[in-house]
Amino acid sequence: MTPTNPILEAETSAPGSQSSQSGSIANGIMDILHRLYALFLELTQNPFIFALIEIAVILFISWLFTKIVDIIVSRLEYRAVITKIVGRKIRSIVNASTYIIALIAIIYSLTGITTLLIPIFIVFAAVLFSMWEFFANIIGYYTILTGKIILQDTFIRIDRFEGRVKDITPMSIVIESLNGSIIRVPSRYVFSKIIEVPSRNITARLKITVEGIPVTHVTKLMERIRDLILTRTKRGNIPGMQVNVLLEEAGGNNATYNVSIVIPRTLKRVLSDLINEVQIMLLSELGEYDIRIEYLGEEY
Repeated sequence: MTPTNPILEAETSAPGSQSSQSGSIANGIMDILHRLYALFLELTQNPFIFALIEIAVILFISWLFTKIVDIIVSRLEYRAVITKIVGRKIRSIVNASTYIIALIAIIYSLTGITTLLIPIFIVFAAVLFSMWEFFANIIGYYTILTGKIILQDTFIRIDRFEGRVKDITPMSIVIESLNGSIIRVPSRYVFSKIIEVPSRNITARLKITVEGIPVTHVTKLMERIRDLILTRTKRGNIPGMQVNVLLEEAGGNNATYNVSIVIPRTLKRVLSDLINEVQIMLLSELGEYDIRIEYLGEEY
């Protein structure tokens, strides 16, 4: 009789026992999955349980969608793409719309009657229609940004408003008017109104007729008029102000000059006072001549 080695038998039998244990665990897991699947099929055969499952799935999808939108809006707020006020409006609109749609889906899944959905569709359409200005402003805002239709610090005329663009927000274009007041124009106006970008300056034109001037003084008087406007008027030191004097005609001790006074458009409010001051000053300083001053108007 040959003696056996118990250690050797244990070593040779170990792999087989481990394989057997792994197979039994796998079979156990598969059995549990089969049982769960069978339970699920059994539950779905019950109309009440199936309806609850449908409602749960619809509500979960709605909740998940609102959370995703909330994350996106939060990132836009963090990057200052939209303001917090706009972010709150977007969240409220998305939440209301999502759960109205979820309610429609739940009612249809429970009843299958489409006529019950008509009142809800009417309410939903009314909500969307009441918010059309909001959506139009948002679309207008991104159209302005992507198309660079309006740039900050540019001078624009839109509808009956004009001035310098101070800011562009999702809801409005902030304009500083010529008199310094702040105007907020809806961003949606970019679709329905004509936007003009006029010159930054205003040119006021004067025609000065001088009688009794010697021919030798014609050119010197042209330079003198320019210097007087720049140095003898209280508003002659306006930043960006330019004065151009051109000789239109001369002869027979008479001369006619065209004077152009250019100032920034944002200072339009002082233009009338400036012109009055210039006329009074020139009549006083050039008293040795017979002078007539005619205001021709302004150009943009």
